[in-house]
Amino acid sequence: MVYHSFLDDSKDKGAQRIMVSAGFYAGRGDWESFRIDWKKILNTHGLEYFKSSECDCVNGQFQHFRKSGKLYPTQKEKDKAREVRVELQSVLSHHPAIRGIGVAVQLEDYRRIGALSRSE
Repeated sequence: MVYHSFLDDSKDKGAQRIMVSAGFYAGRGDWESFRIDWKKILNTHGLEYFKSSECDCVNGQFQHFRKSGKLYPTQKEKDKAREVRVELQSVLSHHPAIRGIGVAVQLEDYRRIGALSRSE
């Protein structure tokens, strides 16, 4: 079976201590079915894509949720964005073949091991 995966990584400020990589994997057919449901929710809310930071800050794709005209989003605007996140998260529960995976790496160890392979 061939799997397709989507991963993202993040490091602490300054990439000093830890790196985390996490994502999802599944077969092609599972992703196709998932995409249909995911896009349906995005379209319902006038979104082209979902980016967590834009949802949190109610900007980017979520900018049209800002009705107050204030510099920072109101609680009501944040709640509306969070509702979309909850809807999108629920899509995963309807596609149990899509699995999550994650790994955390201490950067000190990573650098030490990388240095060993370069010294050979």
